[in-house]
Amino acid sequence: MQINLFKALLLLITFGQCHVANQPTISWTLVGCDDWTYPKKDPAKPNLELFTIQQIWDNANLMITNAMSQIDAIPIDESVLLKTFSKKSAGINAEFMFGTHWTTFMGATKGDAATFTKIKETYTDIQSALAKTLITTDTTQTPPTTILDLPNTQAFLFCEGDSFQYGKIKNTQFEFQNVWYAEVTSTATDGTAGRTEYLVPSAYASGGSVRPCTEPFIKDQDPNDPRQPYIGKTFDTVQKIIKTGENEGTAVEETFLGMILCPSQHPGFPTPNAILKQNFQPPKPPVSDFSTSVAGTLLHEMAHVVGRSKKINGRWADQASGFNQCVSLAKSKPDQALINPDSYRIFAEMNMSPATEWRARKSKDTAPTGPSGSAGPSGPGPKKPGGSSRRARRYVN
Repeated sequence: MQINLFKALLLLITFGQCHVANQPTISWTLVGCDDWTYPKKDPAKPNLELFTIQQIWDNANLMITNAMSQIDAIPIDESVLLKTFSKKSAGINAEFMFGTHWTTFMGATKGDAATFTKIKETYTDIQSALAKTLITTDTTQTPPTTILDLPNTQAFLFCEGDSFQYGKIKNTQFEFQNVWYAEVTSTATDGTAGRTEYLVPSAYASGGSVRPCTEPFIKDQDPNDPRQPYIGKTFDTVQKIIKTGENEGTAVEETFLGMILCPSQHPGFPTPNAILKQNFQPPKPPVSDFSTSVAGTLLHEMAHVVGRSKKINGRWADQASGFNQCVSLAKSKPDQALINPDSYRIFAEMNMSPATEWRARKSKDTAPTGPSGSAGPSGPGPKKPGGSSRRARRYVN
C-alpha cells in the first residue's frame, strides 16, 4: 500500500509539534493511521463503537495524568482508616507494580516517597514522548548535557500492518531480497523533484511472508515470546529515501525509531479494549489481563521510547509482562520494576477503575465477550503483598 506523505504530515500536524530551543525532541509521523480505527469498521455491525488513533492517544495521556494524581494521593506514614477507597487502592497498586510498601493502618512508608517521585518522573517523560517534547538531560555532567540515545529524532508510528507491502526495493540493499516495507511518496508543487521513502522496520527486514500484525499464535509457547502476536512493538526502522526527480535513483539510508500497534488480530488471546474510560467497571472475573487497552499499550511502548532516549539507564527492555510477572518483579527486584514498561501500563490501567479488586488470570477464566483486553495468560501468581489482607479479593491464587 502506498501512503501519501501529505496525509502522513497532516496527521503529524494534528498531533502537534513543540520544540524546545536548541534541544532535540522526538517527533512522530503516523503511517496507515488516517482512516484507521479500532475496532476495524464492519458493515455488519453499524452500531460498533469505533476509536481513532487520536482518541487512543488522548486516552493514554489521560491514563498518565490520572496515574500521577493517584500517586500524589497515596497516604504516607499516616492513618488510613478514614481515607477513601481510591487512595488505599492506589497505595496497594503501587506495591503490586513497583515494590513500595503498604501497611494496613499507616499506608506507605516515608522511604517510599523517593520512589513515588521517580515513578512520577517517568510518567512525565512518557507524557512528553506522546507530546513530542521528550528531552533527556545527563545531570551527571557539568554543566548538564542534553542527550538523546536514539538513531534519529524523527519516529514513525504504524497503525496495524495494512500499510506494508512485500517485495524488493530498487536501488537499495533490498533490491534482491523481499522485505516488508511501507512506501511514502511526496510531490513538489510543480510536480517535480519529489521523493519516495521506503520504511523498512528492522523487525521485518529479514523477509518472511507473514504480514506484520498477523503473526500466528504459537500453541504451548510462552505468550511473551517475541515470536508471538503482540498488541504493540517498538523497533528501529531503516528509511530508504529514493529521489524521484532530479537525482532519480539516489538512495539515502537513515535509521529511525519505529512503533507499530496491532490490536485487531490476536489469535489465542482475548481482544483488547480501545480505551479505558475514567471510572470504568472491570469485567467479571476481575482479571487485570482482561482490562488491557490499546491506549495502555501505547503508554507501554512510549515507555520503551523513554528508555531508548536515556543513555544512562539503558534501553528498558521488557523484563516482565502481564500482571503476575510484574508483581513478581516488583517483589524481587523493585529497582528493575521502575524501568519496566509493562509495570507502568498496568498501574495506569488499574487506577482508571474505582473497583480495582483485580487478580491474575486463571486457566479456567473465560474472557468476557466483546473488546475486553488481554496481555496473555500469566501463569501461577505470587503471594499477596503484605498489609493487603483486608482486601483479599483483590488477588486470588
